[in-house]
Amino acid sequence: MENGRIRAFGDLEGWEADEEVDCTGKLLLPGAVDLSLNLLDNGPFDPESEAGVALATEQAARGGVTTVVSTMSIEAGESASQAIETQRGADTGKAAVDFGYHLRIADWGPGRSTQLRSATEAGVPSAWLPCQSLDASMPSPALLLAMLPDLPDDFLLLIGPWDAAVMASNLNRLGKSLGEEPPLWRETLTPAQEAAAVDMLLRHAAGTRGRILLHGISSHLSLEAYRRGRDRSTRVHLATGLPYLLLHDGGDAPPARTWPPLRQRNDQQRLFSALEDAGCQAVVSGHKPRTAGRDDDGNPGSNGIPAQGLSTLSRFYQGLHAEGVAKWRLSLGALSQVAAADPAKLAGLHPRKGSLLPGSDADIVVLSPSEETPRAPEGSTSEFLAPLEDRAYEGRIERVYLRGRLVTQDDKVVEKAAGEFLPRRPSLR
Repeated sequence: MENGRIRAFGDLEGWEADEEVDCTGKLLLPGAVDLSLNLLDNGPFDPESEAGVALATEQAARGGVTTVVSTMSIEAGESASQAIETQRGADTGKAAVDFGYHLRIADWGPGRSTQLRSATEAGVPSAWLPCQSLDASMPSPALLLAMLPDLPDDFLLLIGPWDAAVMASNLNRLGKSLGEEPPLWRETLTPAQEAAAVDMLLRHAAGTRGRILLHGISSHLSLEAYRRGRDRSTRVHLATGLPYLLLHDGGDAPPARTWPPLRQRNDQQRLFSALEDAGCQAVVSGHKPRTAGRDDDGNPGSNGIPAQGLSTLSRFYQGLHAEGVAKWRLSLGALSQVAAADPAKLAGLHPRKGSLLPGSDADIVVLSPSEETPRAPEGSTSEFLAPLEDRAYEGRIERVYLRGRLVTQDDKVVEKAAGEFLPRRPSLR
């Protein structure tokens, strides 16, 4: 390393840094890039609270995630460039890893296209289209169709399966029953409805200059819909969520509360296969890292289903290695591609991020495949981290470097607030 950048890679038993690190028998992985962090309106994880960006990015560093792109909002009457500068100032000095932003877009009208161009010039060439609420009609097909012709070249739109399904059909009528009983949580968004959302996006995105990332795909039917229709548009990309690769709806343990709901084991296997053959381009941590047993507003949950928690970040590379590489469901090349390289390209950060190339940032994860990440001691796992830390993983992260600086060692954060804001270019995918 030299000045926080990779100088060269050869026969590595160590590299030039403040100290020599023995890498014999270890995996050297590029720091992961998480495109789908959303802390807005999320109870104790609200970005304005102490437990916002600092807590989330510290857990990201523990999981080998060295770059996050999170959602930010624009106040009424505020320009995009002003909002970005304000949010940048609020998060600088708190974030443990490097960070960028997506704009939150919930409506479309005069001036919005100018905002997108202004945001792109300020280094934020992406936006997230949220479902306003479970009983609201936004986002609608009209919103998506209004935006697509005005998108700057390679501007990236992020849409979750629930949001896309609202666009594809009138699923919001089910909103009031969501979460009242565990079975309803699992049945509200069916695999067929999720697949219909994928098909709709492929049809409507044909001809757009922008790009769409449908993140959180969980069903083999969605993968089949994508394979059938991707010739219509090469600008729709898929990402799955980490929980769907580690957990499935079966066995004795209750399913974790995720959105979309957890699917069957064969869906999980098909997701791994799609990651291996590029039918699914990225893995993201989770749409919203909620606390265990709490609802969207941070209140105690009533349905008894544990939430994802921040362990979707703190066990990111460990989980992918244990369930993918160690079980021969994912090659090492595909692991670094879907966790780092392809997300960095979609974010407009490659080759600075997501690769181990001369000139790239020295974001390096040292993982020992022969050791185990132990299960958290009984009683020590907080509600912030359940449930993915409540299990052991084959493979242990020894160290994580951010731009050549050691930020975690042996699952502990050793340097906080080392993250910097990253102005981004439009997507490279």
